[in-house]
Amino acid sequence: MIKKTLLFLTIFLLLFLSLYLEDVEVIKNPKPTHFEKKFIPLKEVNSLNYDIDDENFIARAGSVAIDKNDNLFVYDFKQFKIFKFDKDLKFIKAFGFKGRGPGEFGASLNSVEPYIGFDNKLYIADTFNQKIHLFDLNGQFIKDYPVDYTKRFLPIISIAGDFIIPSSDDQTILSIYSKKMELKQTLLKRDELRRFLFYKPKGHLMIKYLISPTYKMSLFYQVFPDNKLIIILSNDMTYFLFKDLKLIKKVKILPEIAIQVFKRDYLESIRNEEDAFMRFVTHCFIDPDDFNYFYLQFPKDKLNNRIPLYKFSLAGTLIKVFYIKGTSIDEYPKFLLKKNDLFYVEGSEKIFLYKE
Repeated sequence: MIKKTLLFLTIFLLLFLSLYLEDVEVIKNPKPTHFEKKFIPLKEVNSLNYDIDDENFIARAGSVAIDKNDNLFVYDFKQFKIFKFDKDLKFIKAFGFKGRGPGEFGASLNSVEPYIGFDNKLYIADTFNQKIHLFDLNGQFIKDYPVDYTKRFLPIISIAGDFIIPSSDDQTILSIYSKKMELKQTLLKRDELRRFLFYKPKGHLMIKYLISPTYKMSLFYQVFPDNKLIIILSNDMTYFLFKDLKLIKKVKILPEIAIQVFKRDYLESIRNEEDAFMRFVTHCFIDPDDFNYFYLQFPKDKLNNRIPLYKFSLAGTLIKVFYIKGTSIDEYPKFLLKKNDLFYVEGSEKIFLYKE
């Protein structure tokens, strides 16, 4: 009897899932919305070596942030420390400890994300401890904010001091919290994550019924000092622009060569991976030198050993395409941020600085 019941439940579940799968939209042949005319090489001008001195070294850089005075903060997710460097990349200090207490970083690898707010303070998302830590720029702990979210995220702070983080429910994508961590508003329906480029990923059911485990890869969001907010969903490369939390623009961002490179170099080899569709864009950041622009890094062009960086206006217009060369065919450098016309790039045991 038990076996028959289990068999019936299994068949029912399979039928239910098969019906649900039909509700997912797959864009098998996405059409380009942007056409590249020229790729501009960037020139390396400086680098930060992870071996600082006899007593200090970065074991593994996880994420970075930069303040208004061009001080660079690098989180080491193996040593659970933040390393601070001045604008000339000279080491200033290291701070942070592993633990569960106030201002201490969680023990899960790669679960901490730093962010410099418009108030020039350091906010650090700690998903293992489900907190946002607040530090001053000298590394002094100020306070903790509890968060109801268990996946890695970037703790964006608006000009008004509100927290913008991924939603913990299964209905919306972003949530806006006050300084008292009271929910004020949510943005975008979770159904926006059910359209995929090229094919349907294996683990897509989690997007609706569970908290997505791949938010860090599928969702990019940044805020501007004039209270604009951009949200980019890489599942189908839709770009949303908000002003005062009201949607004012929605466009597709699909460069022609980026599509060609993805099809040629990545599509077949990663088709069976659950989060493969997230890799069509690998990183996004705004331009703090001119808040009218943002940058997207697309996958490496293996044929030309070229790592491209696309510059867009807030209108969604493609402005320029930059690139750097990989030192080896298996290397995949990551563009981290831009400041004072310098691009910070994470490479092999170094952070490189490039300039146009």
